[in-house]
Amino acid sequence: MTCAAGLWLSIGGFHEKGPDEAHVYNAHVILDETGHVRSVYRKIHLFSYRPKDPNESVLTESNSTAPGTEVEPATSAQCRTHILSPGRLSTSR
Repeated sequence: MTCAAGLWLSIGGFHEKGPDEAHVYNAHVILDETGHVRSVYRKIHLFSYRPKDPNESVLTESNSTAPGTEVEPATSAQCRTHILSPGRLSTSR
């Protein structure tokens, strides 16, 4: 369907094989209209939650998820991506 319509897909939340047996990457994948992978972004900033109430669960994403190392912009002829990074806004074509 996306091939016939010439659409790209932006699909997030994939668990990709990580750097070791204990960790995965939380990946966002961009596929072009032919189904080829154009970009993979691996989540860089992982969360940690420590509740004040000792009866609540502690959540530490880094226990099972490895952080990515770089921001990966994806562009096509139809769109531009805007990436917000600390202190600046970057635009690519």
